Amino acid sequence: MPGIWQKHLGKIEQSIQDKLARKARRYEKDYPGELMHLDTKRLPLLANETKLDGHEYLFVALDDYSRELYAGIYPDKSMLSSSDFLDMVIGQCPYTIERTLTDNGTRSTEAVTESTYP
Repeated sequence: MPGIWQKHLGKIEQSIQDKLARKARRYEKDYPGELMHLDTKRLPLLANETKLDGHEYLFVALDDYSRELYAGIYPDKSMLSSSDFLDMVIGQCPYTIERTLTDNGTRSTEAVTESTYP
């Protein structure tokens, strides 16, 4: 029966080789501020909170080059909150932010435009 195990091990080795060949291609940015990722997350209610209290939202900005992180908690996910968060990031960030990337809707993109081009 050694032939069956050798065949099985051969498939496992081939699978490992295939995974290594498909290794993710990571892109690298050249300097801080070249690309800033923006995202939001609705926070879960705490044990003593009810749905009437409403959810809070975590806003996050991450510089792709330096991995410098900015975060803030806001009562809603409105354009005003997005704009306030982005203004805070721009004010605290020691370098110029050239581009932003977000998968969120128009609230975030409108806030970027409003904060960048007053």
